[in-house]
Amino acid sequence: MKVRVITKMDIDVNMLINEVKPDVEVISHEKNLNDNPTAFPFWIARILFEDMDDDDAEIGEKGREHGIDILQIDEDKKEITICQAKWSDSFTHKIAGEDISRLVTSPEYLYGEEVIGNREFNNRKKDFRNAILSGEKYKINLILIVAGDFSGDQQKEIDVQKQKDSIKIGNNQFDLTF
Repeated sequence: MKVRVITKMDIDVNMLINEVKPDVEVISHEKNLNDNPTAFPFWIARILFEDMDDDDAEIGEKGREHGIDILQIDEDKKEITICQAKWSDSFTHKIAGEDISRLVTSPEYLYGEEVIGNREFNNRKKDFRNAILSGEKYKINLILIVAGDFSGDQQKEIDVQKQKDSIKIGNNQFDLTF
């Protein structure tokens, strides 16, 4: 399993606010979402990843989604991408250390039979379980996108998670790297 943490980049934050926020607001309005944080994963799927679409971000709408905002299962590439997105209108979002833990444990959460969420979550969870149970060797990418800063607490949590080198999901063992 490959874990990518996308954190503060050397970019002009004001430019991002002026460019991204209006797009997120349009998505929020067009999809009748309640807020920009719920619309942000749709923006990510449309703009940041060329091979994703809105369907991949549907899982993130409210309802026991465990912080999973995007789930893409690419059967051709044998890749599963799980993304957690944190939004702030002023790009000052601060995440908690447990957000990182939740992202790292999201494959197990999706695989667990006891977890029930909203309808879209349940449908995508079934797709995830089917991919894992297929016997195919899927690569799992975990991505954290934060519209804000990454603090020392998050770095400490990442350091703890880096100590893990694999994770077992079902009958398959996946490599875990950060």
